[in-house]
Amino acid sequence: MLVIKSLLEWWRLIGSTIAGLPFLIWSNKIGLFLKELSNQSLSILVGALLIGFIISFIYLLKFKSKLSDKLILKYGFFWDKKKNSYCPVCQKPVSYNKSWSNGSGGTNSGYFCSNCKHIYPLSDERGKELTPESVLAKL
Repeated sequence: MLVIKSLLEWWRLIGSTIAGLPFLIWSNKIGLFLKELSNQSLSILVGALLIGFIISFIYLLKFKSKLSDKLILKYGFFWDKKKNSYCPVCQKPVSYNKSWSNGSGGTNSGYFCSNCKHIYPLSDERGKELTPESVLAKL
């Protein structure tokens, strides 16, 4: 889905300009204007369009590299390549604390998502509670 969005963004930025160029040339007023331009001015116009295309293509490649930094689901949380943890629901960064107040007077240990306002315990597939240090060592 993100690849489609990036391609649509690229098309919006530069693709529509390049695709619309033949229609501009075929137009009488624009065609006459382009005919009156000197070869040097026309070369500058085409060069500017080419530079814009190259810049947008580099932007697209940069955006694609960000998409390759996908999160991996392990131990009930999403993790990036730098071993940072993310919420299993909204995929926003979470922070660990041994004693979060659960609002009813008790405390829980786990990762707290400030976006979801929920505490998620860190446990393995059998439900055994784990420490962040042991999980980070296994990632």
